[in-house]
Amino acid sequence: MPRKPRPIHSERVYHVFNRGNYRLPVFETEGARAAFLEALEEATGRYGWVVYAHALMPNHYHLCLRTPRGNLSKGMHWLLTAFATRFNRFREESGHVFQGRFKCTVASEGISARRIIDYIHLNPTRAGLGEIGSEASLGLTSLRAYLNPGERKLVAAEEGLAGFLGFPDTVEGRLGYFEALRGVLMADPKGENFEADEETEQKIMARPERQAARPIKEEVRIARETARRLEIERWEAAAVELMSQQGLTEEMLTKLPKSNPAKLVLVRYLRDRYGADLAWIANRVHAGTGASLRVLLCRLKGSGR
Repeated sequence: MPRKPRPIHSERVYHVFNRGNYRLPVFETEGARAAFLEALEEATGRYGWVVYAHALMPNHYHLCLRTPRGNLSKGMHWLLTAFATRFNRFREESGHVFQGRFKCTVASEGISARRIIDYIHLNPTRAGLGEIGSEASLGLTSLRAYLNPGERKLVAAEEGLAGFLGFPDTVEGRLGYFEALRGVLMADPKGENFEADEETEQKIMARPERQAARPIKEEVRIARETARRLEIERWEAAAVELMSQQGLTEEMLTKLPKSNPAKLVLVRYLRDRYGADLAWIANRVHAGTGASLRVLLCRLKGSGR
């Protein structure tokens, strides 16, 4: 039976999480954590995500993010595949790194984005990995970025503070959030209240009356088609802009071989910067099929080109 597609929400906030395969540790080392965050930053650029919080525990991860282009599944597939490839290459292993498909919930009235961000930031302390605000704890979550504006390359902490947490992005506001986080920890030391509420919320959302209130299949289909159309429009605009910069014309693209350096720059730019499908790229730049283009890129990568 095919998997049910993830819901498409362009403005809602997701709580995304999963454990290491067989519950084995994944993020034990600083190198593994850095590799995941590097891949997450790349995914954010490719798919236009807005990341509000993250925590990398020894054997699982938590993310709080928004996907303005409605592409959570596609982006997560790329993120986890990219990280698994790098992780396995370093460990000289193979196979799945995480336990099946990623899990996700959507922020709602019952579980607000603020509660999700707080839960993620308190994960290490609740697991006994360091006192709140300690170096050991800060090294595992995005709380450091919330408290230090100079470390926000990946996390939209300013938007998180003002939009969800209710604190201005000032010295006083950041300290106010930290103190509020202490209060959350005191009220729910183990995070059991949050987890119980989140589970209850998912059960409520699964009730027949809630299911009936969800968009019908035709509306879902239209939403997906709209998201796809907007994505392709963005790829097309990027292709036209780079072609102009390189002095390439449509006629030149039809005549140049797919291994031409200028054409390859365009291919890699669309793939790496915008996350465009190779099938779409191949058709757009007249480079054969997506499969043949993938083979060419792999061959060139193997030769160091």
